[in-house]
Amino acid sequence: MKRDEVLARSREEYKYHDEMMVDIFKKAGEVSSQIGLAVAAILFGVEAFFFNSFNYGILSIYFSIEATKELVKYAKLKERKQLLMGILMAIIGIALFVANLITLK
Repeated sequence: MKRDEVLARSREEYKYHDEMMVDIFKKAGEVSSQIGLAVAAILFGVEAFFFNSFNYGILSIYFSIEATKELVKYAKLKERKQLLMGILMAIIGIALFVANLITLK
């Protein structure tokens, strides 16, 4: 292949994956996770304080999302930290899901 063909193919492959877009999506994911945790904690706290009950489903959803995110990172990066965090969050998410099922009325 000629140099121009290689460059054209490379530009086409990375058309939607430039560094700025990747960085924006990474930061958006981090901020959305933090906001999700804050909303889940507020909802859990309000329900526990005002209604004297615990809705474990809210936290189960949050931990499931975070577990999935960490396990996908592990699949791409093969870093042990992501695997351990993903497994830990998945276990917590499953435990909270089971607790939610048990407390259903």
